[in-house]
Amino acid sequence: LIHPDACFLFSSGSHHGKQAIGEAMRRVFSRIRDERYCISALHWGHIGADIACASYRFDWQGVIDGELASGAGRGSCTLLRDEVHGWRLLSEHLGPLAA
Repeated sequence: LIHPDACFLFSSGSHHGKQAIGEAMRRVFSRIRDERYCISALHWGHIGADIACASYRFDWQGVIDGELASGAGRGSCTLLRDEVHGWRLLSEHLGPLAA
């Protein structure tokens, strides 16, 4: 699902390549229990034969250190398609909601 040259930009930092992205995601999600993640207000800016880009709002809720926690923000992503692997994420940027 993740392109080998992917770049993910999170509030915790920038992560380049599948290995770095996987490590960052494992660090974050190992702390959050019973997470619920929801995407809404999805807008496809472009859908082509081999590339697509979208923006969206995200909301999450889970338990961190025994306490209920939640948050929201906005994201954007770019996906590439090839005949062998199908659609894969090339970039994802998650940040806070606009003021």
